[in-house]
Amino acid sequence: MLAAIVAAIAASVLVGSSVFAAETDGGVAATPTVTPGITGSPSTQVGVVTSESVAVTSTDAAGDPCATRSFELDLVEEPLGWPEDAWFKMTTHWCWNGLTVKSHATNETAGVTAFGSVEGWAYNGIVPGSDGWYCYVAKGSSRNCSGNTEYAQGAFSDCQYGVCIAHWSPFIQEWENYHGGFFHN
Repeated sequence: MLAAIVAAIAASVLVGSSVFAAETDGGVAATPTVTPGITGSPSTQVGVVTSESVAVTSTDAAGDPCATRSFELDLVEEPLGWPEDAWFKMTTHWCWNGLTVKSHATNETAGVTAFGSVEGWAYNGIVPGSDGWYCYVAKGSSRNCSGNTEYAQGAFSDCQYGVCIAHWSPFIQEWENYHGGFFHN
């Protein structure tokens, strides 16, 4: 019975672990060159799972629609997918009018849990030069800034007694468009 429960949990973790399968709205937004993933030999066996928020909607002063969405990458211990050691999250709020993305604001948050800290994981900030945004012509439109994209790469290290034995470099890219579409890597 216990083996069946462990297998079911492991299967659900593996389903949620497909990371970096890019979805876009078909516009001309490019993906920056990055080297995401885990390198070295972490102190415990780890994997990456993803989560995405449900849209929180509102309207701006002109009455146009707005939404807030987030995408998160979590470093978890395998084979069960818990406990969580560290996380990297991007949250974007944008407004659109059916022609362009009128405004947007994005922030990245990250951290290490108590479990991760005990195992030596630390968050070292955003990789210098890896974060930014630009607008582009989204599919179905001819207007510049009918789509926006934001991207950032975090830096984590697993250090034991002053020697860093592993690194995690999660990368997130989000796209939003003029009719409220939201996509991520």
